[in-house]
Amino acid sequence: MRASRVLARSRKPEFIASRRALITPAQSPSATKTPLILIGGTAQSVHSWPHHLHHLSMDRNVVVMEARGQGPRQPPHPAFDGDFSNCSLTKQCADVRAFVDDLPEDLFLDNDNRFDLAGFSFGGRIALKFAAAQSSATRRVNALHITGVGQHGAYAQLMLDQWRDLLHPDREPKQGLRAFAWSIITASHTRAFLRKNAKSVPLWVDWLVANNTFEGVGQVLRQSHDDAACLAEAVASLPCPVMFVTGAEDELVASRVAAEHSVVVERAGHAVPLEQPVAWRDSLLAFLDASTVT
Repeated sequence: MRASRVLARSRKPEFIASRRALITPAQSPSATKTPLILIGGTAQSVHSWPHHLHHLSMDRNVVVMEARGQGPRQPPHPAFDGDFSNCSLTKQCADVRAFVDDLPEDLFLDNDNRFDLAGFSFGGRIALKFAAAQSSATRRVNALHITGVGQHGAYAQLMLDQWRDLLHPDREPKQGLRAFAWSIITASHTRAFLRKNAKSVPLWVDWLVANNTFEGVGQVLRQSHDDAACLAEAVASLPCPVMFVTGAEDELVASRVAAEHSVVVERAGHAVPLEQPVAWRDSLLAFLDASTVT
């Protein structure tokens, strides 16, 4: 564990336990709520959440973590592990444990070392598996908020096969990553949203290509997306409350996970936090506020 430090508001990422992270301190000087750790989807980075961080950090510390395989290529740095040979969920969970254990003590605001964990899509799969596997660790999940996770259907499997093909090691990296970017953006949003933002889509493609690597995303897709059958088992073994959020028009989730707390967001596809940011934040904050530390 890192010693206490003064948490400064900065948009500059830092390295924590070999992963890149962005810490946003609580805006209220008297904040006491459980800190939130956020893990994004397959092709997201710590900079995918700027429109949410201001709202989420009103009275809690917020940390965005890049999972192994996410984010842009980094220059050699002793504090960063750029080995993508193993991007399995088991390895990702080990990374999360090391990451949580290395966070500064004052980030937890005297909440008995508890933290809330939110994950979107690929990040949700990591969060779910991590929370289900925690045992007697000192720092433990207080509440779990999962978006865009469920059983894959035929359409999702076709998309996954396509993305793996586009990012096959034998392909030309720049062309493969760009084709993947177009495909995942159009598959993750509703047609109405894409029509409304048609002029912005090419810019999103450019951003995704600049903020990811061919190798990293490819390894994530090949190694971290084949255990959907374990979802029900993971949910059943969770030692903390969980909420599942799904877009009403999400074609990448064929069947939703049965859970006591669940929300279906209208006019949203897979990328609920992007298409319906207010509804997504409302579901997250209301659930976390209701899940008090015990």
